[in-house]
Amino acid sequence: MAAAGHQRVFPTLTNQNANQIYSNAAGKWYGRYLDSIGLTDHRLDYHSHRYLLKQRLSLCGVENEVRDALVGHWASDSNAKRVYMRAEERQYPFPKLVAAMKLLRYDELKINHLFVPEPYEGVV
Repeated sequence: MAAAGHQRVFPTLTNQNANQIYSNAAGKWYGRYLDSIGLTDHRLDYHSHRYLLKQRLSLCGVENEVRDALVGHWASDSNAKRVYMRAEERQYPFPKLVAAMKLLRYDELKINHLFVPEPYEGVV
């Protein structure tokens, strides 16, 4: 996207909402999508993926601070609660993040049928 001259990964998302947050549009779209496929449980939402990732990382032995960094959270200096990272805190050590992702497992998830031996074959 940078090579195409865009500053954001999803340049078509807007922040035209009360809190001027880009993820609002994606979250609302995802909610409508879940409804359209019959998943109407109010506990399922856009942030369910973040919760599941943190849970799986915990089960794989990844330390709390690294889990938080991977999902964009950070422990606030002023209190013990988790908050979103500020721009100046977004440089968590990359090797630690990579090491954590290598530990991540979803062993019960069976997706062998999705295997493609040559995924880039024919891609120009």
